[in-house]
Amino acid sequence: MERANSELLASGGRRHHRVERIVALTDREREVAFAVADGRTNKQIAVHLNVSAKTVEFHLRNAFAKLAVSNRTELPSAMRDLVS
Repeated sequence: MERANSELLASGGRRHHRVERIVALTDREREVAFAVADGRTNKQIAVHLNVSAKTVEFHLRNAFAKLAVSNRTELPSAMRDLVS
């Protein structure tokens, strides 16, 4: 990823800050965030991942902070930035 950013800057491009924040997500935070963006509830995610709803809340809270979003409604847009 760092090499890609270096090449982007060398070619006159600009580094996209949201991507840097998304890259900082842990695998579990990313997994929970994508599930929320897909419309799943915390309880559904907890059952699927075999963890407690409190654990899902913990990962989601961390993902919100790292993505600079404040609610579930803003999350899909932030996650689309990851894949685009």
